[in-house]
Amino acid sequence: MALLGFACDAGVRRNKGRVGAAQGPRAIRKHLANLPWLQENPLYECGDLICEEDLLEQTQHAFAEQITQLLAAGHFPIGLGGGHEIAFASWSGLANHLKAIDASPKIGIINF
Repeated sequence: MALLGFACDAGVRRNKGRVGAAQGPRAIRKHLANLPWLQENPLYECGDLICEEDLLEQTQHAFAEQITQLLAAGHFPIGLGGGHEIAFASWSGLANHLKAIDASPKIGIINF
């Protein structure tokens, strides 16, 4: 497993929502830090992609590339975010990876 954060308020700001989603990855890690890791396989920390200014689409693209690379390396990536815009970035990375296997993969994304 590999944790990859998506720290971004651009989507929330564009939708006139309440900003703070960019703090999501840090908050999630803070709460996970006290939990025991009971798996035999290692857990990798891959840092955060930070959306600067209003560069949402560029940050989504960079996140998707990271997800594709993690999957190609055999990892199970877990995206940590705070806003809904991580869903498209996650889907894009998974779709890029799966297109090498199947031209029209069926993908489901669960966004909490």
